[in-house]
Amino acid sequence: MRYAAERQLVHTKDLCDSVQNHQKVTGSIGYAHHFVDVDVENVPHFNETSGEVEQVWLCQAAMGVAYFKEFYPKGELWKIIRDLIKVPSDEMYFRLGSVSLVGFPGEFTIMAGRQVFRHIQTVVPDSHIILAGLTNNYINYVTTPQEYDTKNYEGVATIFGRNTVPVVTYWMTQMATAVVELAPERIPDGPTPPSFLDLVRAEIGPWVIGRSTPGLEYVLRTPEAGGRSTLDLPEYARFAGIR
Repeated sequence: MRYAAERQLVHTKDLCDSVQNHQKVTGSIGYAHHFVDVDVENVPHFNETSGEVEQVWLCQAAMGVAYFKEFYPKGELWKIIRDLIKVPSDEMYFRLGSVSLVGFPGEFTIMAGRQVFRHIQTVVPDSHIILAGLTNNYINYVTTPQEYDTKNYEGVATIFGRNTVPVVTYWMTQMATAVVELAPERIPDGPTPPSFLDLVRAEIGPWVIGRSTPGLEYVLRTPEAGGRSTLDLPEYARFAGIR
């Protein structure tokens, strides 16, 4: 954690120290937002292999068996599950002047991100495009149709099927076009997602401030600054977790 934090700190400091070399963000501000109904919505998609425009749609959310095999890799259970499995029957675009921020609640693979980036770039060629995952919600990975078909870890974790990228690309380009033309209101809101808060169970109790047991101390001996832990060091502290 310290290594990651230090790298972020150093890079942030470099950006601040070289602010005079940065490009100034200018232009108008706009945004568009749309919820996708995975049950009924379909969009046109240009198939680069066949050269034809076809209608594509998503599927009900489903994890592939290889996703769980990542955690439990051994045994014959996966072959049994494989033989039983059947085919499984929020997006936002911001423009801050010369910066386009694409918000999507999922993790793009490199190739999936490049495809979405490339299509948005045709609408806003002079904009700095930033794909921001893990926003508003989380739907796991987003892979290209080809990556989905290989059924590797990321592919089987793409829960809405092989057409996720085409659907995302369609709506992102639609929203980018609407924002550029100063008409974001023409993007429909889409269905209102249901709330499941009433189904959430509080399995974890309220936070309790940790205190040492009477007569005992957590820190037995304060270590020297900059020291590294090795197996032959004496005991320095005790740790306990109430959860």
